[in-house]
Amino acid sequence: MKQMRDNLAEISRKIEENLGIHFPQQKFQELERGIIQAARENHSDIELFAKKILNWRMTDDEIDSIAKFLTIGETYFFRELNSFNFFEKIILPDILKKKANSNREIRIWSAACSTGEEVYTIAIILKRAIPDIHLWKIKLIATDINRDFLQKAETGIYREWSFRDVGDDIKAEYFEKKDGFYKIKDEFRSMVNFLYLNLTEDKYPSFSGDIHSMDVIFCRNVLIYFSPEKIKYVASRLYETLNDGGYLITGQTELSDIYFKDFNAVSHFNAIVYKKDAYRNIEKNEKIAIVDKKNELKSKKPHPTVKRFKAEDSVQRALKKEKKSLDTKSDEIYNIDNIIAIYKEGKYEEALKALLDYSRINRNPRVFALIAEIYANHGNFASAQKYCLDAISMDEFNPQYHYLLGTIYKEEAKYDEAFNALRRAIYLDKDFIMAYYMLGIINLTKGNSQEAKKNFLTALELVARLKSDEIIPYSDGIPAGKMAEMISSIS
Repeated sequence: MKQMRDNLAEISRKIEENLGIHFPQQKFQELERGIIQAARENHSDIELFAKKILNWRMTDDEIDSIAKFLTIGETYFFRELNSFNFFEKIILPDILKKKANSNREIRIWSAACSTGEEVYTIAIILKRAIPDIHLWKIKLIATDINRDFLQKAETGIYREWSFRDVGDDIKAEYFEKKDGFYKIKDEFRSMVNFLYLNLTEDKYPSFSGDIHSMDVIFCRNVLIYFSPEKIKYVASRLYETLNDGGYLITGQTELSDIYFKDFNAVSHFNAIVYKKDAYRNIEKNEKIAIVDKKNELKSKKPHPTVKRFKAEDSVQRALKKEKKSLDTKSDEIYNIDNIIAIYKEGKYEEALKALLDYSRINRNPRVFALIAEIYANHGNFASAQKYCLDAISMDEFNPQYHYLLGTIYKEEAKYDEAFNALRRAIYLDKDFIMAYYMLGIINLTKGNSQEAKKNFLTALELVARLKSDEIIPYSDGIPAGKMAEMISSIS
């Protein structure tokens, strides 16, 4: 094992690069122990396994083993009770009040769900806190990097140890006991959609992956495994995935003014959570810009020999000059490729501002579609629909825009309109995998199980033509192998 020990620094870097899990030198002994366990589980020679990590030529099972043995899946129901009290007594009433007269949809994401205790705790709280829950559309998504954990979570079966801070009344009311184990009742199991997701690698917010427009995100006791750079990245992604006014609940040992500076910290029940207030940040930035502009104007005194115009004339002349400059040099000033690069980096607010500016001087359908996608990812479906329809009016034969419109309609529960838009996308591109997938989801939602099965079968046939690591077009970066797993788990 000498060769592996000599390469622990590079192995650590590779694991952080691909899984986000950070092992500083003082934790190399833990890293070595985890690699040995993962190698043995996969019946692999330890040195050979270490080489595979260095080249990152790993099977899904091997990656799952590394994730399992290098992280602690230790959790239990109602862990950090103060945070759940905050959620039930403060956050939920706020969301219910805001949405009572709108779409009555609540979207919650357990971003590192481990073996499921957290997300089922959330489901229990929702059920007991919302008397008319049957009148609400609850979207409860749970993700993790460990497929073994996800599989266990989906079964919903737990030992006594998972209830060490829970009274017998919880077990009696929400679980069924059999052979010394406790199984979550089906009504709670059916509330949750479990998905594989790597917080440091996969793309989110993701309209196609349904990780967007969240009202609450639980991301607890996972950031402790990440390097400072990865924490900053994940924090920015979580911020973008929340609706304005949404809440981020971290572990109480993970609180940080440095990493969560874009949020407002809110305290109740001896717990602190983070609230997204995008308008406050925009207003703050606009005030800074206005002050800078005023200072700039003050510093520019007119030359005494130059004739002075009325303010209105001066402004109009400046605007005309600026417009002429933008018309002739728009690609230089607002380079669309640069804006898209900003968008791909996940700087959505910055990208949206630049795209909106660009759209005022150049009616490019690609730009309008990107604006629509950003609005949709943040739950502003009215604006998303408007810009998407504008994109279609400029390029009606682009299947991507019809697909985007269909997904927007789907989120608004306008299923007939969504169905028509997705059918148009397929008419324009008969191999449009994501369009078939979304049609399947809609048919499943409407109870058309046979039609959904046909849609999923067609999608699977198209996916089978691709290599497992080949990215599905318009899927927000989902590889074919993962897409096949997603479809198979649903159908």
